[in-house]
Amino acid sequence: MAITRFLSGESGESGESGESGESGESGESGESGASGQGRGYARALITARDGVVGRWQRPTGGANHRPGPASIDLWAIKARLLAMEGELLSGLHYLDGTEAKAGSVAVMVHNQQTNRTQTLIHMVRPTPGQFRSQLDTVISYSALRGERAGEIDASLKDFLPFFASVLGLDASRHRKTYEVLYLALNVTRIVEMRIKYALACRRPVDYSAQIQPMIASPGHGSCPSGHATESFVVAFLLDALRRRVRGAAGGAAFNPKALAFIQLMRHAERIATNRTVAGVHFPCDSMAGMVLGKCLAAYFVRRMAGAGDLACLNFFGPRTLPEDFRFEDVLDFIDKGDAQTAPIFKGDPIEDIQPSSLLRHLWDAALAEWN
Repeated sequence: MAITRFLSGESGESGESGESGESGESGESGESGASGQGRGYARALITARDGVVGRWQRPTGGANHRPGPASIDLWAIKARLLAMEGELLSGLHYLDGTEAKAGSVAVMVHNQQTNRTQTLIHMVRPTPGQFRSQLDTVISYSALRGERAGEIDASLKDFLPFFASVLGLDASRHRKTYEVLYLALNVTRIVEMRIKYALACRRPVDYSAQIQPMIASPGHGSCPSGHATESFVVAFLLDALRRRVRGAAGGAAFNPKALAFIQLMRHAERIATNRTVAGVHFPCDSMAGMVLGKCLAAYFVRRMAGAGDLACLNFFGPRTLPEDFRFEDVLDFIDKGDAQTAPIFKGDPIEDIQPSSLLRHLWDAALAEWN
């Protein structure tokens, strides 16, 4: 189907090496092809119209669409996503560190109705010494390249099938669910790239010629990992949909021991770790990516569903970091990390987030697919 071809084409953008996948947007032409309006039909349509249109008759009826969220369902998928991306990004801005605090950034969220601004996430990059110490882990993971080559290659194109295998997602039965995911991924990439710019971290190969990555190192900063950020955004969003999170009704409570949640987390962790196996990321990049992904997913759920817990998250790279990445460690830091000593910790709750009627319309349509 046209929407599936477009969405799967767009997913080529997923992750850092998939920039060439932007050409997947041309998959939109598949929509016109499906209705017989590709370039090759132009001349045929001209002559066919001349033969059947008859004498011009001015119409007497017709009206504009009624403004409101439901009207966007009539739009093409690319236009829908662009409108909702703008909505989801509204209110976000960035505060880079000063010269004395280079390599830090805060993502701020502003509520125009209350004129209140709060910190959504604060990130400080690790030191060069910490990156160098983690090169040992990067080198040790290179032994898995032959075993994991298939997974690494697949995640360059589209990592959503890994998550679909956990929950039985189907492109025809879960069209709106996929639309939620692509909307979130498109916005996530914009935010993660802005943070990468502020943190300005080098790749493993920049530290040692012996890394020799099995894939090309992406042409932008290393921390936070884009694959880690995006895969955890998907994992946390799917868990919220699975639990039917919506408004005051809430849905099922978050359960970190639920089997489906653990499977989603393990896939996201493996996708992130495989980037270290490939030689293009440090473990701390994945830690930072998971923190950013969890924070953004919670923010998206609040904007789309008007529900869920949301608090400022902090990643302070210069503090003592684990040598390797495990999702359980990050969740434990967020749950129990001390703000004075921990590299990852939770800050103040963020209550002042207004849900969007446009985004809620999409979220509710996605939730209906889970009944």
